[in-house]
Amino acid sequence: MKLIQQLIKFGGIGGMLAVGSIIIYYITLDVLALPVYPIYTAVYCIAVYISYMLNSKYTFQEERTREGLLKYYLVYGIGLAIGLGLIYLFKSYTSWSDFIVTLASMLPRTVLVFVFSKLFVFGK
Repeated sequence: MKLIQQLIKFGGIGGMLAVGSIIIYYITLDVLALPVYPIYTAVYCIAVYISYMLNSKYTFQEERTREGLLKYYLVYGIGLAIGLGLIYLFKSYTSWSDFIVTLASMLPRTVLVFVFSKLFVFGK
């Protein structure tokens, strides 16, 4: 039951951050036509910091530490690599816009990041 509650909280925080990220992606990628890889990376890194602060407190009820933040960034670095790889694949094999390929990469990356966060960062 605790795992389900954590997944719901993790998803809620991630959902809020995803909405903010999607708005930023839409403006920067579709409206301003900025390059996808630097925008994706910058937005992702900022969202990771906010995510750690919120998830450590509300989802996993753990003290925020420098070590925890570093582990979180390591896990999310793997997620970043997965997301960038998915974007590359989608851009290579579809005619989707940068905005759509970015959206398509979010769900599989999020599931993997939750599992890795649970196992390697918060471990409870």
